[in-house]
Amino acid sequence: MRGYFGIAIWAVGASIFPVSIALANCVESNPNERLLSCCLLQGNYDLPISLGYAHSLDYRLKRQGYEKGVGLPGVAKQTSFNLFVSDFLYRSKNINGGSANKSLLSSVAGKQDPNLAPKKGVLVGANLGVSGRYIYGSGKYAGMQFRGSYAHSFNHSIGILKTSAGTCFKKHLKDL
Repeated sequence: MRGYFGIAIWAVGASIFPVSIALANCVESNPNERLLSCCLLQGNYDLPISLGYAHSLDYRLKRQGYEKGVGLPGVAKQTSFNLFVSDFLYRSKNINGGSANKSLLSSVAGKQDPNLAPKKGVLVGANLGVSGRYIYGSGKYAGMQFRGSYAHSFNHSIGILKTSAGTCFKKHLKDL
C-alpha cells in the first residue's frame, strides 16, 4: 500500500513540475509583454488556475487593450503614467570614455593628452523618469518613456548626465 502511495505522489509531482518550469521560464526569460501573456495563456491551457492568477492575467490583457480580458470585472485605465526613481552606485574602469594611453596610429609620434586617458573610480547617481501608456483600441496601445540620469565621480570631479525618450506603438494584427 505504501509503495502505491509513493508512486502516486511522485506521479502528481512529475506532472506539475514541468508546468511550473514552463511558467517560470515565461516570466524570467521573456521581456516582451505580449509574448509573455501568450506564454502564460498557453502554459495554463486546460489547467486549473488560482483566482489571483486569473486576476493578474485579466489585468495584463486589459492593459494591452483587450477590454474583456479573461472575463473578470474591472477595467484598465485608458491613459496611465508611472513615475520611477532609483539610485545607483557603480564602479567603472573608464568613467570618462578615454582611450588607452598609447598612439592610435603607429606612424604618429607624440604623447596623448592626459585628459583623454581612462579614469577608474566609483560613480554615484540617480535615475528619474516617467513612463506611460495610452490604449486606443483592441490590442492597440502606445507606450512612452522619458528618462534622465545623473552620475558623479567624487574622485575625479566628473559628472555624467544622460537623457532619453522613446515611444512604441503596438497593434494587434490578427488572431493566430
